[in-house]
Amino acid sequence: MTISIEKLNKYWIAEADDALRVADHLIEKGDYSYALFFGHLALEKLLKALCVDICGDHAPPIHNLVRLARIAQIQIDEQTENDFITITAFNIEPGIRISKDLFETNAHTNFRNSICC
Repeated sequence: MTISIEKLNKYWIAEADDALRVADHLIEKGDYSYALFFGHLALEKLLKALCVDICGDHAPPIHNLVRLARIAQIQIDEQTENDFITITAFNIEPGIRISKDLFETNAHTNFRNSICC
């Protein structure tokens, strides 16, 4: 079965748009930890669209934003890499996940907005 790179790419972009729309709604409601999760999904899906373009095949079944950026051959600066690590850790890595309560209590609005948007 032959895959259509164009269809895969459009799929990932549409999925990213949906995730970002949900993140925006959650931010409006003040639910920042879940907005961060859906923001991560949006970033992940956009990176997967780029991976499809670069590799000419299905995107890898991973969630690590730094790894996806590398596969997509995107040059990211140190700050962006650190942000991607933080976002991935918050949403994926159970051993180092920041608790929702700690995030909601201690995170400043500017931090939440810069990560979520």
